Amino acid sequence: MSQEEWNSIISRSKISLCLNEAPFYIGWRSIARLFFRRAWLGESGSSVKIDVHNFLDNVRTWWQKRIPNIKARHFEIPALRTMQITQHADNLEEYFVPGKEIVFYTDTKDLIGKIRYYLAHDEECEAIAKAGYERVLRDHTREKRLYYLFSAIGQPL
Repeated sequence: MSQEEWNSIISRSKISLCLNEAPFYIGWRSIARLFFRRAWLGESGSSVKIDVHNFLDNVRTWWQKRIPNIKARHFEIPALRTMQITQHADNLEEYFVPGKEIVFYTDTKDLIGKIRYYLAHDEECEAIAKAGYERVLRDHTREKRLYYLFSAIGQPL
């Protein structure tokens, strides 16, 4: 799918969901990924294999997940004038005002409730989409994000 097609789909949506994995969740699944991997077995399905050969790479990947990481889609969605519902992710509230420019959900039940609520309250949905759009134009253009990133590593543009 091209970027134009993707943008067209998002911009036609009233609400866009950002379904993220928790950034540094330590649970049995994240620890299991250090030692095991899924193997595709064709039509018979998949199975779990011990993954000792990639253990160090798996640890490195797991460790890097603790570094705050805001995805570009968190800026692209409001730039397309679409309201965004997402799980709380690494300091995202520093970029958008919760409940005014972005909406967070805590679990599946909360997500379903918020989707139903905002689909039934079109004016609020549009107000949040508009506020997110204005925030992106004001503070989060690609130029400003690049300037911030290069400044953070000590290499101002």
